[in-house]
Amino acid sequence: MSVQTLGEIPVSASGDSRLAGRVALLRNAALSTSVQYVESAAGILTGVIIARVLGPSEFGHYAFAVWLCGWMLFTANNGLTTSAIRFIAEFRGSQQHSIAEALGATFLRWQTFCTIAVVVVYLLVTLVFPPKEWPGPLYWLVGFAVLAVASRARFWMLAAIGKGFERYEPENYSILGMLVANVIAIALWWYFDRTVIGAFAIYALTGLLCYWLSVRVMRHCEISLRPAAIPAQIQTRVVRTVFSTGILVAIHLLSGRALEVALLKAYWSAETIAYFVIAGTLTKGAVDLLTTGLASVLLPVMSRAFGRSGQARVGVMMSESIRYYWFIGLLISGLGIVVTQGAVALLYGSQYEAAIPAITWSLVIAGLGSFSGALGAFQTASDYQNDRIMTAVATLLINLATAFALVPTWGLNGAILSLAITRFASIAFQYVMVRRRVPVRIKWEVIFRLTFAALIAGELAVIVETLLHSRGSFVLSAMVFVAAFLLISVLLRAWYARDYALLAEVLRRFGSVGAKLAKSCRRMGRRFAI
Repeated sequence: MSVQTLGEIPVSASGDSRLAGRVALLRNAALSTSVQYVESAAGILTGVIIARVLGPSEFGHYAFAVWLCGWMLFTANNGLTTSAIRFIAEFRGSQQHSIAEALGATFLRWQTFCTIAVVVVYLLVTLVFPPKEWPGPLYWLVGFAVLAVASRARFWMLAAIGKGFERYEPENYSILGMLVANVIAIALWWYFDRTVIGAFAIYALTGLLCYWLSVRVMRHCEISLRPAAIPAQIQTRVVRTVFSTGILVAIHLLSGRALEVALLKAYWSAETIAYFVIAGTLTKGAVDLLTTGLASVLLPVMSRAFGRSGQARVGVMMSESIRYYWFIGLLISGLGIVVTQGAVALLYGSQYEAAIPAITWSLVIAGLGSFSGALGAFQTASDYQNDRIMTAVATLLINLATAFALVPTWGLNGAILSLAITRFASIAFQYVMVRRRVPVRIKWEVIFRLTFAALIAGELAVIVETLLHSRGSFVLSAMVFVAAFLLISVLLRAWYARDYALLAEVLRRFGSVGAKLAKSCRRMGRRFAI
């Protein structure tokens, strides 16, 4: 038996079985990606409404409050979500289902204790250092923040446990329900309220709804978590991994835009924070939109493969996933250059034009560095947490130096430059660490072909934008970029025969029209595949 590259389950050597594994993987990825499409669209819509109604200054206060809740949420879960996915999937892969269920219950209990600790610390700090710039009674801020952090942290913990069991419904269906409620609530807020505290209340209450829905979906999926004694050897591994992951989270809490946001708040205006947060929000939305499907399935699939076949197979899967990540990253970077100026002008209005350079460069940086997700998934699945800690410490030192050197003097531009330096330094450290453990077989020929295709497509999109030069021309330019990128990548033979076979198998499932398209796809594969 062999494990199919990026496959969901061990399969035989037959082509049909390997293809079935890839189709099953694609189905899970499609579920996460389709929900992410809806979430990103709804998030952008509601974010635009809030930003336009409040204006840069008040939106800066709101954005900082939401960012602080996200920071506390991240602290409350402190890497437990990643560890839960990794170990539950691994022990399911080794057919130890009772241990997987016991681990799920254990992680949920640990997360409860961590959330309580974070909330208590937040309450104490707020009482001693109350935020003077909050436009409203402090007790409302504190109450809604506690509610938002506790409910959303619990939701993401349940979603991670679901992913460990390779059930993506608890996360995706709960998000869909929450998004519907959020859009309705924001519409009512726009009509009746239009205050910062009202918008923040919606953020907190929709988090509570998301948690409630996830509990219901978990029951429907019959995901059972049975508290039980865990063998000492396994518990030692789990505790060691959770501890090292917690260190990683503690380090990440001081990096990953946190230093830049804190320094902008200390030295610059609320408007600057608003521009930086908008850049981060749109960048996260674009990255999540295009990488969520792959990222959601990659860690549980790798962990399950590690439980069955060991590190070598996980290394092969990592090398293959880098190619997909690079393709997605080029899409993000190219669309960032082509779309940002027109999209911000249309959606946010002229009052947010100062955010355009920050958004553009954030998207380029995030796109070109997106393949690090494959490296991180390998390190987590193969239990190389110490390597991740060493990388995180080195990255934090660089982030400290660049943030303090650039942000107080250069403001928003300094924050973006600090992010760029830190991001690519982190990838360099991560790559070196992975190379120490396993050969990284990057398909350099394919990487160069994809990059060349993206450059040509970008030039074509810029020409279209220049010729039309209208308010909505960025939409057509984006369509030109995506279509040209795909077509040129095919003509340059940047895809393998197995890619065409997978696409043909998916198309075949859509009736007679899909069967015809699948036949055309196979012909293309015979002609253009590497």
